[in-house]
Amino acid sequence: MKKAFSAILTLSLLIFSNYFLSSILKVSFIDMSLIVGVLITTIIGFFSTEDSIYNRFLDYWTAIAIDKETTRNYNLRFFKSIPFFISMIYTILALIISIYIYWDYFF
Repeated sequence: MKKAFSAILTLSLLIFSNYFLSSILKVSFIDMSLIVGVLITTIIGFFSTEDSIYNRFLDYWTAIAIDKETTRNYNLRFFKSIPFFISMIYTILALIISIYIYWDYFF
């Protein structure tokens, strides 16, 4: 139930933010869908990693503050999350629809 709720919440957030931005910028819904999908997928992916840039920055400042050299392996470990996968699917579908709509424009 929790996974279904997070999936529905993520999808509604994507659609609402896409509608909001497209109405403010006065562009079509399809044109903004790829941009919104990439941005939100990036944000969710950033917060779904155990070791983000923010944590690295804090580690460097901590090492400077206590005058201690830290050796840490920065292999990013990604946590599988339903919102990230929903956002990724939304972005891929937006890319496919955008390619289909604008195919004659580019080729």
